[in-house]
Amino acid sequence: MVTLTGLFFMMASSGVYLLYDTTLSKELPMWTHLLCAFCMFMYQTFDAVDGKQARRLSASSPLGQLFDHGCDAITTSLMVLMFSQAMRLGTRPAPLNYLCLHFGSGVSAALSLV
Repeated sequence: MVTLTGLFFMMASSGVYLLYDTTLSKELPMWTHLLCAFCMFMYQTFDAVDGKQARRLSASSPLGQLFDHGCDAITTSLMVLMFSQAMRLGTRPAPLNYLCLHFGSGVSAALSLV
């Protein structure tokens, strides 16, 4: 449940981004970026706590670990989407988009390991 709550924070954040702009080219209000930062912080917190909570309750299992890594993979994709929106990559030429997306996926993958 802790893992799923963290995933919902990230889904809500990316949903707000997509509600405002699906082209990744418009400048969004500052509060959307602050909401994104808050949701990322909450996700990171819940992701760090879920394993400890499962071990404390003796409820850890291979299926729970698989679920946690699956949520991390989904969140990595959502982080790349949010990075692309913050950088407004819809206005850039295609080769630069691919470079920025590759960099964004590496950064978000590194953040999910922390």
